Amino acid sequence: MISLHLSPMVPAHSTTVEEGGCQMQEAKMIHPLALLGHTHSLGTMVQLWRVRGGQWNMLGEVDGQAPQSFYSVSGVGMSLEQGDWLAGRCRMVSDRDTDTKHGLASYEEMCNIYMVYSVEGDQNNLLEGNTYCITPHQVSWASLGISGAENVP
Repeated sequence: MISLHLSPMVPAHSTTVEEGGCQMQEAKMIHPLALLGHTHSLGTMVQLWRVRGGQWNMLGEVDGQAPQSFYSVSGVGMSLEQGDWLAGRCRMVSDRDTDTKHGLASYEEMCNIYMVYSVEGDQNNLLEGNTYCITPHQVSWASLGISGAENVP
């Protein structure tokens, strides 16, 4: 499993979008199977994309308030290989009178995306290195160096 962790800070009475991502570092090929998006009460949308050579392909989108479960990826048959980016995005909508910071408590907010994958062959083809990434608040896809972000709806 691979996980992306974005760090939202949601101003009072606002709609906020947090972006983040990880670049595949290992010379292995993996095949996305399912994703789980986890937010607290303000999350309304969680997306995961594969970016290869500036081309964006959506792996999946889930409602941030949907039951917490793994959902099949929409990009069936896609693979991820060294140099590809996993790009995540969450939308948060707040009608609260105070700002909401990132954190583990239910009154705070988070954006975590978990992706289950398969490999060809045996366990020697599983990822061995870092299988998670954390993106700080106010980091954009463009600032991470993910090309083509300006064309994503």
